[in-house]
Amino acid sequence: MSTPCAGSGRSRACGTLPPHHAQPRDPRRRRRDHGALRRLPRVRPLQLLPDHPRRTVAAVRRPSHRRAQGPLQPRLVSDPGGRPHDPDRHGTGPAAEGDAHRDHVGWNLTDAGGRWVPTFPKARYWVSTKDWEACHQPDVQPTRFPNAPTCVWPLADLGLVEFMKGEHALTRTLTAVPTPGHTPGHMSILVTSHGERALVLGDAAHSPVQLQEPDWVSRADMDPDLTRQTRRTLLDRVEREEIVVAAGHFEAPGFGRIVRLEGRRYWRGL
Repeated sequence: MSTPCAGSGRSRACGTLPPHHAQPRDPRRRRRDHGALRRLPRVRPLQLLPDHPRRTVAAVRRPSHRRAQGPLQPRLVSDPGGRPHDPDRHGTGPAAEGDAHRDHVGWNLTDAGGRWVPTFPKARYWVSTKDWEACHQPDVQPTRFPNAPTCVWPLADLGLVEFMKGEHALTRTLTAVPTPGHTPGHMSILVTSHGERALVLGDAAHSPVQLQEPDWVSRADMDPDLTRQTRRTLLDRVEREEIVVAAGHFEAPGFGRIVRLEGRRYWRGL
């Protein structure tokens, strides 16, 4: 998303962002694409994968999308000690696709000598039924899901795809929660462990400024009205239940809480 921080109250709202969330000479907010792989005790990994830039329309049009080219595995570590991640040993369990847009599915598959193979060969890739159907629609797929033919569809041929309808328990601690609007079947992931909860936001919000301005939408939001409705409901719940948030498109580190000061919501990073 690129939201100009000027006019119609935007200067006021964007002025509340930390400096690293805005570009000083360009009145547009910054966006990041974070990927994460997390191992939990007795719970198989959840993979939230960034885009593979060589297989997107944006890679051709935007040089910045070419910076991260190269294989994914060498960048992953399996523990705080920095030991390399072994997808054959650790990559077992649910790979949850928050939505089927290119920045969530790009590394589902890896080019192995001209054929696509799963990056995590022992994982099951969970996709919402609504997004699966949407990324097959001829009038939608080329513009909204440009890399679906190479990054999503082959999962079915490989027998690796599972479908989610509505709220779905992936494991005892991981639950996919419907947050539609950005895509028809967009899902956020609720993590519950040791009496605490965290929400992997996905694309239900792209910037901390949307905590104060929940009606601001991205051009990537396929259904703007539903996006607004979903975001308001979700933010109310997160604030009310004091849930930790993992926001993949916020500036690093992308983990924080929603706090209220003088009647307004703010992002407080952890």
